[in-house]
Parts: sequence; structure tokens; C-alpha cells
Amino acid sequence: MKNLTISIITLLLSVSCNNADPWGEMPGMPDNGMQGGMQGGSTTASIEGLTDFDVSFNYNALNESETIPSDNEDYIENSDFTTIVSVKYNGAGQPEITGITSDVSITTDGGNVVATAKKSCKFILSGSSNNGRFKLYSEKKSAIVLSDVSLTNPTGAVINVQSKKRTFLVLADGTENTLTDGKEYVTEYDPSDATSAEKQKGTYYSKGQTIISGKGILTIKANYKHGIDTKDYLRIRPNTNIAITATQGNCIKCEDTNEGGGIIIEGGVLNLDNQSTAGKGLSGDGEITIHGGRLTAICTGDGEWDGDDAEVKDVSGASCIKSDGKITIDGGDIWLKSTGKGGKGINSDSDIMLNGGTIHVKTTGTIFSYKYSNLTYDTSPKGIKSNKNITINGAEVYVQAIGASDGSEGVEAKEIFTLNSGKVKIYAADDGLNAGYSSDGLRDKQKLGQDITGLKANAGQVVINGGEMFSYSTSNDGIDANGTITINGGTAVSFGANMPEEGFDCDNNTFTVTGGLILGFGGASSTPTENTCKQPCVLASMSLQSGNTYTLKDASGNELVSLTMPRTYSGAVVLLSSPSFVKGNSYTFGNSTITCSSSLWVTGSGGGFGGGMNGGGFGGFPGGGW
Repeated sequence: MKNLTISIITLLLSVSCNNADPWGEMPGMPDNGMQGGMQGGSTTASIEGLTDFDVSFNYNALNESETIPSDNEDYIENSDFTTIVSVKYNGAGQPEITGITSDVSITTDGGNVVATAKKSCKFILSGSSNNGRFKLYSEKKSAIVLSDVSLTNPTGAVINVQSKKRTFLVLADGTENTLTDGKEYVTEYDPSDATSAEKQKGTYYSKGQTIISGKGILTIKANYKHGIDTKDYLRIRPNTNIAITATQGNCIKCEDTNEGGGIIIEGGVLNLDNQSTAGKGLSGDGEITIHGGRLTAICTGDGEWDGDDAEVKDVSGASCIKSDGKITIDGGDIWLKSTGKGGKGINSDSDIMLNGGTIHVKTTGTIFSYKYSNLTYDTSPKGIKSNKNITINGAEVYVQAIGASDGSEGVEAKEIFTLNSGKVKIYAADDGLNAGYSSDGLRDKQKLGQDITGLKANAGQVVINGGEMFSYSTSNDGIDANGTITINGGTAVSFGANMPEEGFDCDNNTFTVTGGLILGFGGASSTPTENTCKQPCVLASMSLQSGNTYTLKDASGNELVSLTMPRTYSGAVVLLSSPSFVKGNSYTFGNSTITCSSSLWVTGSGGGFGGGMNGGGFGGFPGGGW
């Protein structure tokens, strides 16, 4: 095995391989003069003051390249609009309107403009009004171009597209555009059915698909419901620059549930500031897919009780990204922060796939609870949470969940967490990484009258096939599977708290090791399963001192891994495994010698001090023990 140096910097793991740094410095963190010292050897560094990256809005535009497919109707470049209508708002007065043809009719009432189109039209909006809006009925696809327009509608949506056809929302290059709705909406009715109330759920609302493009700036202030709400899918193209502040509802809401639809972010800059109770940055009833760009979402609201009128009683918290369907991130620079009680960074009722990009998540809130009918419902803050599976195939993921020791977990998958490639670095007050339902958790759900059909306790899985995992818990387990743990490759380093917490915890379920570099530290540890392992593992008990460097070497003195300890353990159970380990061979870790069993894959036991240990001492150390 190649020499590896592992150093704890900024409470993240940095590994050097042949003087290269495959983990690298955490993006967004100060260098502190230490990054250069990491190259070529172990670095001792205090973690004080280095554990806390923060998230703030970044409005700087991106210069992104984009390929325009000639056969895709979602690109306005592939559409021709022969009818172009210009609407120039003039304060409280009548707008100046030009370009009207027989295919378009427009009515006005001060700054209130209603257009009805029988063919595909492009509408260019400019000027300003404190009592203005643009409402569109169209039988065909349309384009709405924002060209230095500033509109406030005190009684409803500012742009209201009552058309199920495709709408192109274009931010004209070099322009700044602002849309602000009112705190209350006046009910309006379908012109063809006076008894049917029209929906208008946000500052921008569309019944059909919306595709946003252009190199202008769009600022939305949502005071009633959502900033952007689309009933069909929403696509955001590269080079756009959108900032949304929501004091009610969600910054962006999409109601589309069709596979391949939902919210699709191809690029651009998104700054989402949600200040509402249980509000969301991105909220999808279906899928959310992010291919690129830079997304920053900050949610500051607490959770809320949402069961008064619902068949299922429950509570909900704020989330920077929340979807009822699958969430897929293929690229981009993602910065998420949730500060309220029960707040989450990424939250899905379905699968989460992190295939690329760099993702920073920070939660600082505590548990939100609500008492109803003598029962207490609660929701916990989580960095990344899936009610099904989380799979990481190349993304770089940095998570802080630091609000409280109870519930503030870094990453949680209710079924299977899989790391195939990429980097995951977690700092959490509760479990760093958690998978599956516990028996107690399901009993709690059942007591609250919630449906647990199909849910199984102790069925969760943590699977590490490759990549680099670092997890640190201040008060609980570093990696906790209510079911099984399987490590086939990669690097997995986990720090749990002191006794009885564990570096690796899977209760009495199967713990399989067939490859990979593994270092686990805690007051205890689950013991790898002898009949499923294919790589030697050693459990050892020892005292470890924060700031000291511990090096694992083979009998010839070759360094396998060097670790600068980030915390003190008075009596740690240490789990070590390496592809370099050979049955029967001895190794040193710090000043101590460990010996792999000559006949077994697993040496020692992680259940406590001395129990099941080999060699006359604690943790498989030969001699008189510690």
C-alpha cells in the first residue's frame, strides 16, 4: 500500500499520498498557514476555531459555457416569435404598449395588464409600477422578456401565466429586474368559468412549463406564498442570476411530479433567502436535478405543526432543498444553511444521488416539537436526510450539524447509504452518519398513529465501496447503522465519543470488511463479522491524546498511515484495517504493537476493555496490557 498521511485539519480529514493531497483543503475555509505544511508529512494542528465554515450569499455572476441542442424545444433559440409586443410601465399610469396584432388582445387598468394570445408571442416588459402586474392567457407557447422592469402588485402575483403551454422567461442581458407581490391576494376567476377561482401561488406563477434564461438579474420578493411557483416543470439555464427572498412559503416551488421533470437547474446563480416558518429554498413535489451553477440557500425559520387539517398528523421543518421525489446533483457549487428548529439542508422522501459538484451543508438548529392530543411530535435537524437511499458517486460533501447532541445528525439514510467515490466529511453533534430505522424509532412512529407499513427496523445499511469518508461526532457515534456495515474499499475514518459511543456501530448486525483503509475510534466499537470478512481487522484498547500523532507501521518500519488525533480518549477502542495487513503479522500504532491473528480475519473485540482481546492485554496488544 502506498504511504498515506492523514491529518485532522478544520475537523476534516486530509490525506497525502506520495506528497499529493487527494482530500485537499476544505473549500471556503481559511488556509491558516497550515495547508502548505500538510504536503510531505503529518501535520499537528488544533481544531479549535477551524471546525466552522459558514454560508453566505454570493451574488457574483458566473461565465458559463452552454451547448444549445437544435432539437430541444426548451431552448428559446429554437423558437420563432413573429409577434413581439412591448409593454413599458409608467408608474401608476397607463403602460405604453406597442406591437399589438389581431392575434393578441390586451386590457389595462393602470399598471394592471392582461394579455390574451391566440398564437406564439413574445412580450417585452420594461419600466416600473408600484401597482402593476402582467397576466397572460395563451393557447400557444410564449416568451416574457424582462428588460429593466420593476413591478409591485399589492394584491396578487406579479407575473401570472394562466397557460398550460411552455413559457420562456428571459432576463435580458445586462438588465436588472425586480418583482414584488403583496401580503394578501385577491381572488380572481377564470374568464370562461366565473365560478372557478384561478390559482396564483407566488410572485411568479405559471400553469405550464417555465424555462428561465438570459444574462440579466432577477430579484424576487415573496410576501404571500412562493417566489416562483410552476405547476409544470421549471428549467433554469446557465448564466442566469436570480435572488429570491421569501417571508412566506417557499422561494421556489414546483408541482410537477412527472419523471424527468420537476426542477432542473442547468447552471446560473441562485441565492435563496427563506425567512418563513418551515419554508424551503427549493421545494419539489417531484424530482429536483442540479447539473451546475452556484446555489446558495439559507433558511432561518423554525418548524411547524401541519396536522390540523391533514389525515396524517405530523410536524415539518425548514429545508434548503426539499423534494417528495428524487434529488440528483451532478455538478455545481452548493451552499446550504438552516438555522431554525428542525431545519435541514437536503431532505428527500425518495432517493438522493450525489454524482458530482461540491456541496456544503450547515445546520445549527435543535429539535422542533409540538404536543397534540397528549402526544409529542418532533422533527430533528439533519444535514442531509433521505427517507430512502443516499448514493454518492463522486461529489465532495461537507456537512456540519452542530445544533444539539440530540438529533443533530450529519447524514441520514433511512434505507441504504452508499459511497462509491468522492469525499464525505461530517462534523455532527449527534451521529455523523446514520442509516436505517431503530426499533425504538418505529415504536415511536406507531405510538403517534403514523403508518409504518413496509418499514423495517435494523434493515439500514452503510456500504463503502470507494472514495473517502470522514465522520466526527461530538457526543454520539461516528458511523451508526441500525442494520449492517459493509466496507469493500476506499478510506473510512470515524470518531465517536467516549464510552459507550462508537466509531463504527451496527449493534449485533453483520459488519463486513473486504477491503479499504479503516480507522475507527470511540469508547466502544462493533466487531467485524469473522465469517464475512476477507481483510484482517484488529480491535485494540488504548488511551489517546488530542494533538499527538499516531503512525501505523509494518514490521519493516514502512508507514501505512499517520494520524494527528483530534480528541482525547481516556480509553478508546480502536478499529484498524488495511489492505496491507497480513494474517499473523505484527504492526505498530504509536508506541504499541498489534498482531493480526494467524488464523482469523478479526483480532480482538470492540465491546469493551479487554473482552475477547488476544495476546494477554487490551485490544490484542502483546505483553502486559495498558
